[in-house]
Amino acid sequence: MTEKRFETKLLEETFEFIQNQNLKARKKILQNIRRAEQNTDSKFFKKLNSEI
Repeated sequence: MTEKRFETKLLEETFEFIQNQNLKARKKILQNIRRAEQNTDSKFFKKLNSEI
C-alpha cells in the first residue's frame, strides 16, 4: 500500500457538493484526491503558491 503524504479533510459543504455530483464526477473527484495524497505530481498542485 502506498503511504499518504498528507490527509485530506473535507468541509461539510464540500462533502455535500461532491454528493450532489453525478456518479462519474464523484469518482473522478475522489480519485484525484487519492492521487494527490499519494503522489508528488505537480499537476495536482500547479495552482498552489508559496503562501500555503
